[in-house]
Amino acid sequence: MIETSTGQNPNGVKLEVMAISICMVINMLDGFDVLAIAFAAPGISSEWNLGPKDIGALLSSGLVGMGIGSLFLAPLADKFGRRIIILVCLMVISIGMLGSALAANFYQMSATRVFTGLGIGGMLASLNTIVSEYSSKKWRELAVSVMQTGYPIGATIGGVVAAYLVTFYDWRAIFYFGSLMSFIMIPFALKSLPEPKEFLREVKSKSKGILAIVSPELRARTFSLWVCFFMVMFTFYFLLSWTPKIMTGLGVGEVGAINSGVLMNVGGIIGAVILGYLASKFSPLKLIASYMVLCVVMMIGFGAIAENMNMLLIFVFLMGFFVFGSMIGLYTQVPAVYPAHIRNTGTGWAIGVGRLGAIFGPISAGMLMQAQWGRLELFTLLGLPLLISAFVIIRLKHQ
Repeated sequence: MIETSTGQNPNGVKLEVMAISICMVINMLDGFDVLAIAFAAPGISSEWNLGPKDIGALLSSGLVGMGIGSLFLAPLADKFGRRIIILVCLMVISIGMLGSALAANFYQMSATRVFTGLGIGGMLASLNTIVSEYSSKKWRELAVSVMQTGYPIGATIGGVVAAYLVTFYDWRAIFYFGSLMSFIMIPFALKSLPEPKEFLREVKSKSKGILAIVSPELRARTFSLWVCFFMVMFTFYFLLSWTPKIMTGLGVGEVGAINSGVLMNVGGIIGAVILGYLASKFSPLKLIASYMVLCVVMMIGFGAIAENMNMLLIFVFLMGFFVFGSMIGLYTQVPAVYPAHIRNTGTGWAIGVGRLGAIFGPISAGMLMQAQWGRLELFTLLGLPLLISAFVIIRLKHQ
């Protein structure tokens, strides 16, 4: 039986398992919602006669909203509670997805994607925090890792669902589906996500606010987390955004490119679960740093392979294994850095700063490829942020 912060009785454990399961399902929906615009992009482009630049702007608009939500909506959970913010975010996402389905032009779609991103950004930080507070210290990394695998699972299943929907309906059905599923989760969250006792014990007696996470005693750890999230998301989103496209250029075709993206997500799911388990046995910081370094090795291997398609796919799987593990490993460490009364603020700002890396990573890759950089040089250079992050996170325990 897992010992948790809310007690060890069977009913308490049952409640915690249910709460963590609900959070994982919500995170699966977030994974679908984030990529909904990518699934719908071909239909939108055709109907509204949009070029690659416009589609790129739509893809980025959700990330902008997520960054704002992480920075300014997530910290409200330290004042009003994790549960209420999760419920509000579910409503925001549901309304935003419905708005996207009803959008009539590029500008309306951009606005609804930013609005949806606000909910997703606030949601991700709150889910991470509430799961960590429901879990015991021993199993916290595993619980957070399992919950975070909901994101790639949702993205993977979402691709299958989206393909079905656009075959029998049109691109709007993707957003209708996302809106409906988010709305359905509201009563489940309302029933199964009571406020964690660890938060309730602290919230009434301690001051809160953004300035608290950069106070003298927390400043070094906060800045270290910001560097790590920025660097890891830089490489993470480069790999997720460009690897399928690069595989297309290597001759696998459109279906093969989609399959390579799925393979990377599958590798990520497995890598994250294994990291969560190993983190309960070994030093989590050293383990996460090892994942980062090994991801760079896999990236160099992918860049160096010429025409052996089987080897390329193996490296795609391993890049997903280690880069998802690196990213989710960071999520598992934030709750240990901050006390409960500022934990969501710390998580939200770390993710928000990381979103800058998520934006700059794919853009940098596009610029380098336009400048005729080779695959080996490209993957080697854009793997360097992971080495920086590995160095910083190892030092985190000394701060």
